[in-house]
Amino acid sequence: MKDSIRKELTEYIKEQLEHDKNLDGWDIFNDDYYLIGYYKCEEWLKKHDLSVFEAIGLCNKKEIEMFGDIQTDFDNAETLVNHLVLWYGLEVFEDYPQ
Repeated sequence: MKDSIRKELTEYIKEQLEHDKNLDGWDIFNDDYYLIGYYKCEEWLKKHDLSVFEAIGLCNKKEIEMFGDIQTDFDNAETLVNHLVLWYGLEVFEDYPQ
C-alpha cells in the first residue's frame, strides 16, 4: 500500500472514531461509500499514482483471497475505489492504535 493512501485512511479512521469510538474497521469502510462520483474516484486514483489496472488487480487478488473467487465487476471508478479503500482501510484499521 502506498504511504499516501495509508496516511489518508489513518486520518479518516481518526475522524470517524472521534464521532463514535465503538466503530470497527468494517463499520467505517463498508457502511457507506468513501467517495461518491466517478470523476472524484478517478482523481483519487491519480492522486495516489494508481492505474486502473493496478487497482483492479489489487481488488481481484483480495477477493480471491477472502472469498475464493472474484465477486465484483469493477466497471467504474466509483466501485473500484470504494472496494480498494475497503480492503486497504481494514488493513490500516488493524494497525490503528486503539
